[in-house]
Amino acid sequence: MLYSVNFFKQKGMNVKTFFIAASLTAIVGILSFTINKTDTIPKVWDISLLQSMHLPFPDAAVKPGFITEAEFNKLPERISYKTYPFYMPGSEPPGYYDSLSKLDPIVNFNEDDLKSEDDLIRAGELIYELPMNYFALDSSMLSLLPAMAARWKAAGIRGSNKNIIPCNKIISQLYTHLF
Repeated sequence: MLYSVNFFKQKGMNVKTFFIAASLTAIVGILSFTINKTDTIPKVWDISLLQSMHLPFPDAAVKPGFITEAEFNKLPERISYKTYPFYMPGSEPPGYYDSLSKLDPIVNFNEDDLKSEDDLIRAGELIYELPMNYFALDSSMLSLLPAMAARWKAAGIRGSNKNIIPCNKIISQLYTHLF
């Protein structure tokens, strides 16, 4: 909505003063984003922040518990490997699983390669999108594919328009090596 000079005069405002105030507000807003930039990596596990994010439980007798920072730091590092789509069993391209089984696992990123803020952002996106469900690409998994397909179809689970099952990925190494 554009305002005319008459609008400002009716409200008892000076047009020049308004635009100076608006410009200063914009400059302060822009500077606040650049001044608050930091190169320090935030702490991942802070119990007081975790507790402050939770609403109280309906049953006051129930108290949520969190593992300590020391316990959190003892958890094994979860490595992000390159993943491949998991097709609805029987709908994958010919030779798909055989070709994947011959690939060596590829680590998505190396911590030493993270030099810029853009590198950190891309790494964060990879970790955020890291699937929770992996399937071992081994002979036992391959032998279960027909039974999986039958059960999924009976349960009404369908793949995407390309017959890809969302939220499930395959990596080119055994599941037991992940953790």
